[in-house]
Amino acid sequence: MPAQVVLLLLLAAAMALYLIVDGVRGRKKLLRRLRKNFGAVPDGTYRRASLDHYWREYQAAHPQEESVDDLTWDDLDLEAVFERVNACLTLIGEDYLYALLHRQLGEEALREREKLLGLLEEEPLRLRVQTALARLGKRTGTDLAEVLFHPETFALGGKARFWCAALAPLAALPLFLFYPPLAAPWLLLTLGHNLWLYLGTQKKLEGRLETVSYLTAALRCGRSLQKELRGRSPALAAQLGQAAVLGKKLGGGAVLLSPSPQSDAYMLVQVLGMVTLFPILQYQRTARVLEQSQRELCRFFELLGELDASLAVLSYRHSLDAYVQPHFLPGLEVRAKGLRHPLLTETGCVPNDAAIVKNWLLTGSNASGKSTFIKAVALNLILAQNIFTCTAEQFELGRAPVVTSMAARDDVTAGESYFVAEIKSMRRVVARAERGEAFYCFIDEVL
Repeated sequence: MPAQVVLLLLLAAAMALYLIVDGVRGRKKLLRRLRKNFGAVPDGTYRRASLDHYWREYQAAHPQEESVDDLTWDDLDLEAVFERVNACLTLIGEDYLYALLHRQLGEEALREREKLLGLLEEEPLRLRVQTALARLGKRTGTDLAEVLFHPETFALGGKARFWCAALAPLAALPLFLFYPPLAAPWLLLTLGHNLWLYLGTQKKLEGRLETVSYLTAALRCGRSLQKELRGRSPALAAQLGQAAVLGKKLGGGAVLLSPSPQSDAYMLVQVLGMVTLFPILQYQRTARVLEQSQRELCRFFELLGELDASLAVLSYRHSLDAYVQPHFLPGLEVRAKGLRHPLLTETGCVPNDAAIVKNWLLTGSNASGKSTFIKAVALNLILAQNIFTCTAEQFELGRAPVVTSMAARDDVTAGESYFVAEIKSMRRVVARAERGEAFYCFIDEVL
């Protein structure tokens, strides 16, 4: 065997060994990070605009669902509560958790999640699920809400044009055989045109290409999760099987759309795209399938989001010194023991009891903790009904939405004074009462 061949084989073997060792090291590093971060306070970095976009689209698609309105969200600083709970490993989980904290779920849905949390308490299974989600990770430049609720905007026309451009360089082969002087110029001309077309199309697509790329990677993640959960949660694994169905519709070429910009394969895909335009052709096919499978895609998104958000809720529970699962009562009342505000640290926090069975007036001196206590009750009412977790030793409640009027602000740009803002805030409370709705209302220093 020639020495050059031996050298090439040795180099190939060395590279393969390096990749294997590097992969093992990367997996061990990831497992250490997952163990360290589970039960710790999250760092709070997330994309506010993307989260709000998904929630607005979801809300518009489900107008019948009861939800926390914007004023109540701001009054209770639920944005900070989201930051405290958000240990999600994927963008899908973050979007889903943000919407989840706005929603009022039924008791059956809460019980179903508790079954899932019971499974995820087992560290070996939890780490395998977390590993699959962490490999999907988070990317910038994506707009998941747009592709889920308006997939038609991702369509890219000109199918015939792209196919003709992709096949044009192949015409150089017969030219090399029958008319060599023209072959090289033709090849350079067509490759140059493909480079120009590819870069121009990428610029035109902007974030859409990255969004579709992330979704195809999410579908592969779903197939991995299906395998991990098949023996422990057959029902959930069967639902995640939608990822396999959608993956088959997309075809094997969808892998060219999903490499992360940080991966080694990303540059290879870029070079392949400049020469063959295949990633653009695959994008056209993928966008068409996503539009045709919108319902299945939304359901898959919710399944993956529920799994990631459940892990975040479980991590949040482990980060607390004390928490309790609420007990639902038939009437509209609240009973709590050892109640704490979810955002206060355990050290120096004074727990309180509460028994609210009728209209309640709370008075006291300035800086005595009245507002904090009111917010603690309101927040735990909301968390009880969306993540089934209360920062108390005992918490009982009747199921009903929460509405507040606490921190109205003036709006100079809209010409709205503080007085007008507070009147509007109170008006929505009165409107609910006039409709005969049952709800918890918290008002702090009205007018």
